[in-house]
Formats: sequence, structure tokens, C-alpha cells
Amino acid sequence: MELEPLLDSLAVLAGQEREVTLLPGGLTNANYRVTTATRDVVVRVASASSGLLSIDRDQEVHNSRAAAKAGVAPEVVEHRPGLLVVQFVPDALTYGDSDLAANLAGVADVVRRLHEGPAFAGRFDMFDIQREYLAIMHTHRFRMPRGYLALAPAAERMEAALSRRLDRLGRQVEGLDEDLAVLGETLSLFIRFWMTVTPPLPEAARDAARAKGAERFEGFLQSLGRKLATGDRFLREVSRDRPGEGGADVVPGKDEGV
Repeated sequence: MELEPLLDSLAVLAGQEREVTLLPGGLTNANYRVTTATRDVVVRVASASSGLLSIDRDQEVHNSRAAAKAGVAPEVVEHRPGLLVVQFVPDALTYGDSDLAANLAGVADVVRRLHEGPAFAGRFDMFDIQREYLAIMHTHRFRMPRGYLALAPAAERMEAALSRRLDRLGRQVEGLDEDLAVLGETLSLFIRFWMTVTPPLPEAARDAARAKGAERFEGFLQSLGRKLATGDRFLREVSRDRPGEGGADVVPGKDEGV
């Protein structure tokens, strides 16, 4: 299909004088930088021959917007079937191995922001995709790269190892979530209880109370240091499957007899 009618179909570019430059790279898209008097964008034109690659273009748009909201990808300006328009990023680089090694901290920060941002649509599992592509190769009788099938046992071992590792990490994250919930509730109950039972101090007693508070806090820090040094954790002492007596929550000021 000719490019100009495609560009005219986009509201952001229709009827405007423009300069179009084909950008290098792109296996499943043709990428064009399009500059007008008011815009500098990249138009990604999906290849008609990429259907066998199982690329979900709707998910691609959703995930592009999610990455942009996370601050790690250009803004999505417009989308039409087969066309994706994003803001052009000046001086953008494609990192090679040496670039990654020299910029690990920056790359890690981008990955962190991406994971903290909006959730992506779909699930990318390289092993499932590999099996899908292998089935396509067999169905369409495409030529198989020499020695490809001999790598299958190694790929299966990698998948098993990664699955075990990810399962273990998942359990650890679930444990952290539960620990944070316990700590949050503990602090909340303490604050409510303290505010309920502690009367205001008269002005004359406040200096002495501050001094005693500083002394007690220093003692608390020393006790905390000893506790951490032993590896003994408070959270291990907390029952995770037993609510308050009778199944009711304990309400400071009421259930403690205050």
C-alpha cells in the first residue's frame, strides 16, 4: 500500500505539508519519521506479512501507552489499524552489549519504573512463543535452521530452571506483602492505643519527659540491634492464622479495658 494515503488517514497529519524519512531497522514494522510545521512523530506501519508471528496489535498499543505513562517510552499520539503514531525521540540510541554494561544503573532505573507503572496487557512467555513458532514452521513446511531441533532439550532445561526460580520469587514477594501488612496493622494499633491512653503532659513535666523519651529510644535502638544480630524476627512470633478471641478484632480503648 502506498504511504501517502496512509499518512493522510491520520488526523494528526492529514492535509499538512510534511517531510518523511524512512528509519533503519524494524522487523515487523516499517518506521517513518514524519515532520510537519507542528509535529515531529514516528509512524509505524505494520507489515502485512507479520500475521504468522502472533503479534497482538491491540495489546501493542495498550502496552505502548502503559510504558509512556511510566515515563520510559514516547507518547502515543494516534492509533489506527496497522498504524501507530508516537512522538519522535531525538538522539535516541539502540544499546549494544557495551552500552548496557556502561549504563547498568540507568537501565535498571528504567526497568524499575516500567514495573512500577501501569500493567501490560497479555503475557509474554518466550517458551510458549517458541513452541508456537515451531508449530508454524511445521505447518507451513518452512525450512528449519540447521541444528535447531537439537537445542530443544537445552531449552526445556532453561524453562524448568526459570520456572522454579520465578515460583520461588513469587512466594517471597507474597511473604513480603504479608509482612508489610502485619507491620502496618501493628503500627496502626500501637498509635491508636497510645493516643487513647496517653494523657497530655503539663508544661512543667515536658522537659523531663523528653529526656526520658530520648533515653528509652536509645535503649530501644540497642535492643533492636541485638534482636537483628541474632536473626530472631518479631514477625516469626506472630500467628498468621488466629484472629482475636472469638474472631473479633481488638479495639484499643475498649478490648484492652481502657
